[in-house]
Amino acid sequence: MATPSVLFSTPIGPYRTHAWNNSLTDLQEQRFSVGQDIFTFRGHMHCPALHSLAQNISGPSVLLEYPRWEDFREEVKKGYDYVGISFMHNHVDVVMEMCKTIRALAPQSQIVLGWHGARGIAVTYPEDQVKALCDHLCVGEGIGFIRVLLGEPTDAPISITHLPKCGNSLPWVDLHPAGNVGIVVPSIGCPNGCDFCGTTLITDNRHLIYLTPQQVFEEIKRYYREEDVVMAMILEEDSFLNKDYLAEWTTLVREDTEFGLSKIDLFAAASISGISQFTYDELALMGFSGLFFGIESKFAPTEGYYKREGYE
Repeated sequence: MATPSVLFSTPIGPYRTHAWNNSLTDLQEQRFSVGQDIFTFRGHMHCPALHSLAQNISGPSVLLEYPRWEDFREEVKKGYDYVGISFMHNHVDVVMEMCKTIRALAPQSQIVLGWHGARGIAVTYPEDQVKALCDHLCVGEGIGFIRVLLGEPTDAPISITHLPKCGNSLPWVDLHPAGNVGIVVPSIGCPNGCDFCGTTLITDNRHLIYLTPQQVFEEIKRYYREEDVVMAMILEEDSFLNKDYLAEWTTLVREDTEFGLSKIDLFAAASISGISQFTYDELALMGFSGLFFGIESKFAPTEGYYKREGYE
């Protein structure tokens, strides 16, 4: 029996900008460094979720990032067994058109919709409309879902490596930065359970670890060894949830003789409660030079967002 083929795709590009003229693929300007005047970074981001899925199935796959309509149509015509689209809520309209295109050009292909946009469709569209739109909705963790769908072992090892680099820079230094930041995805999900968080729903308030500290560290060193990067981004909800994980990580960084603290420069998302388990010296000795905190609002402490408890 032939292994199923899969076409993975993002929504059709180019994307519209935000109302304040920020790019939808620029996490720096729209989120991580917003409002910092001349020190507001600009950049671009790829789609690590789709790349992670494609790397963890055994069958043939093709991945389209931000395709134009002509590219998408030509690829769909090849007749893949499955076409999977990962998207956010603000791309529902164009994804519906993509689904109609797949039905017309490759009626034998099964359509899979995933990520936050799929969850929105699941709770707002009647069942008959969902069935007309697609064959499967992935509203949970993706790697396990796609493996079950394709009949592959769900307990197979997970490997996430060689993700496309994102680019970040101050616009007055480099207006259009090329890929200069390595991306590593060690885990998905968070037990903090903020009620506005889509990932909380996707993982049922669980923190699902994909990679060991050793795997993460080896991938970061690979970036520095093989790619022209200035830093690496640890892309997960909160990199400081698991103190035992960080203890092993700290040992790897401090004892490394190839790069170690003399070279490794890391950026990650964090919470105040998470970093309160460590001193500031310990954070620096882990290799982190930048952290992003989701403050949510000044009302967060009274609304039960306990991740803000800790350091003052």
